[in-house]
Amino acid sequence: MIIHNKASNLGSWESDGLDSSGDSKLKYHVALTATDAPYSQWQCRIMYYWYKKTKDMPGSAMGKFTRILHSGAPDKLMEEIPSFVVDPLPEGLDRGYVVLNRPWAFVQWLEKATIEEEYILMAEPDHLFVKPIPNLAYGSQPAGYPFFYIKPTEHENIIRKFYPEESGPVTDIDPIGNSPVIIRRSMLEDIAPTWVNISLRMKDDPETDKTFGWVLEMYAYAVASALHGVRHILYKDFMLQPPWDTEVGKSFIIHYTYGCDYNLKGELTYGKIGEWRFDKRSFLSAPPPRNLSLPPPGVPETVVRLVKLVNEATANIPGIGVKDCRVRRGMLEDATYPICLRDLETIPHALRDCRKIKPLWIQLGVKWVDRNFWSDDLQEWLKSNGSRVDRRDARIPPLENNISLCYLEYTEE
Repeated sequence: MIIHNKASNLGSWESDGLDSSGDSKLKYHVALTATDAPYSQWQCRIMYYWYKKTKDMPGSAMGKFTRILHSGAPDKLMEEIPSFVVDPLPEGLDRGYVVLNRPWAFVQWLEKATIEEEYILMAEPDHLFVKPIPNLAYGSQPAGYPFFYIKPTEHENIIRKFYPEESGPVTDIDPIGNSPVIIRRSMLEDIAPTWVNISLRMKDDPETDKTFGWVLEMYAYAVASALHGVRHILYKDFMLQPPWDTEVGKSFIIHYTYGCDYNLKGELTYGKIGEWRFDKRSFLSAPPPRNLSLPPPGVPETVVRLVKLVNEATANIPGIGVKDCRVRRGMLEDATYPICLRDLETIPHALRDCRKIKPLWIQLGVKWVDRNFWSDDLQEWLKSNGSRVDRRDARIPPLENNISLCYLEYTEE
């Protein structure tokens, strides 16, 4: 299977170091590849939740969003998440390495989809946006993240199979993968077919396949970019990866690819299941339960932040928990909230967000302008309002009484 490149007139671009200012005037399209497996679906839902939360914040250059679904057919998330269905590689070609479908998925999407933005942010389902990201790319020089385990110079004998000496020194190959990368759309259209071909050639070569393993497709993108004379700005604050990165700092994305295992003293036990753990691979067939326990004292802030972000998303995404759990288990057929008969029953919807519950909170003295009350995630909402008494009206009882009152008042109608 050979993918042909469009004509390219790209020159060579040298990295000029780090710069956090970006260009917020130039929007980029957020795109990630995914399958229809439950493991991929719940990560996409959480990732899309945080995209929506950060998209319109000050400093953001985020444009529209696309989940590129390379399972070949629509799935149940088509209406929830903007999605574009593409074909997987021909059967058997990925040899069980599903990530090999990523470059092929991008080729199809770039050729067939209508994309308004001039730039693309290539992301992944297990990315969580900590804060809005400006356009970190500069003209024809894309921005990427330097991975500590992508080391082209240490594998020169292998790299030269795909990057001949006449192409330049191996040091011209950036220590990156395709994600996260912000790149001009026209440039990615040129690189993507080469990325497919290099990925397949690397997988076909036993030595390369054994050496690069699960990061083979990342090396393929780095080599493909270099073959087109493209250098990336290496932006260390683009992303962090717990548990190895311990401070959130100025980072924009949390990438939770690694398991986080700790004992109750807050000590990392990587490679050994901890007394406390969070590992996305623990949830291969269903999303994480709501309200995951927070790490013990002493665990780095990046891990704590990760769990809080997951908890907020699962508390607010329709269909995770409450009735939907019983629907998935075959105990019920309908997850619709019985009071409004319109929306899915989630905890925030049942307690606060239902269009027929909101007026009762207003009658009890909550103001429409109280943004925290109406927008906080479930945990923060209960913490902030659990024993709340409105100082402007001492007659308003605590929230725990109001919750029961709101529900009973409406169900008795």
